[in-house]
Amino acid sequence: MLKLSDLNPNRLHIVPLGVGNAFTRVFYNSSMLLVAGGRIVLIDCPTPLRRVLHEASKKAHLEIELEQIDHVILTHLHGDHANGLEEYAYYKLYIAGQQRPHLYTLEENLDPLWENRLKASMGGSPDEPRSLSTWFHSHRWVEERRFRLAESDPDLEFEVRRTRHSVPCLGLKVYFGMYTFGYSGDTEFDADHIEFLSDCDFVVHEAGGPKNHTSLDDLKTLPDDFRAKTALIHVPDDFRYFESDMPVLSEGAVYQVGSGREPVDLTA
Repeated sequence: MLKLSDLNPNRLHIVPLGVGNAFTRVFYNSSMLLVAGGRIVLIDCPTPLRRVLHEASKKAHLEIELEQIDHVILTHLHGDHANGLEEYAYYKLYIAGQQRPHLYTLEENLDPLWENRLKASMGGSPDEPRSLSTWFHSHRWVEERRFRLAESDPDLEFEVRRTRHSVPCLGLKVYFGMYTFGYSGDTEFDADHIEFLSDCDFVVHEAGGPKNHTSLDDLKTLPDDFRAKTALIHVPDDFRYFESDMPVLSEGAVYQVGSGREPVDLTA
């Protein structure tokens, strides 16, 4: 097993934890880790979180524990992307004994995240009421700005864009060093969103179609140069691999942004 310090600290790495859609029985729900300069960022938070992380870290030959993850970006509130937040927060406080992690999402997601999802199980009692700020340092992200993580390397920056989905959802670009990574988030096919992602060196786009998501048929209409740097996520179990020139990400593989869309072999 390798340590995070064994990765090139000047390169951005992607470790997919899950690549399936909400109803998968073959994969885990879609989420991933960003590793940059020793900092780990979790994009979306499925269940069972510790098992998902454990299995991916074994496949990646990387020592990654939940204690090391202090930052989570939540694209939206659907359960396959957000159900692990309770486990994450409870573990960080009660098992790891650590301070509150940082949570980043669209500004309109934070209030309903607490009121409509987490409050019932994490709101405490009338004598000891709790709020979202009991569990997380929350950060409201908006479009047309670049953001940095709290207490992080200034070279790591993020830009978000709202997607066309059934609930408020973000796609994002990640800037680190010379390279840029783009993630579509959950979205219907959207030419403007493709344009937003088009200058990235490596793009991960969802292929969950048809309703409220992007179909493979839509993705096949994209220009050759965009498809050549794109890999897929959020796929159904019956995804038509043989029809796609864009590979599906591998759970537990390690991808280095700027080095193509194939995994890197850390054991070589």
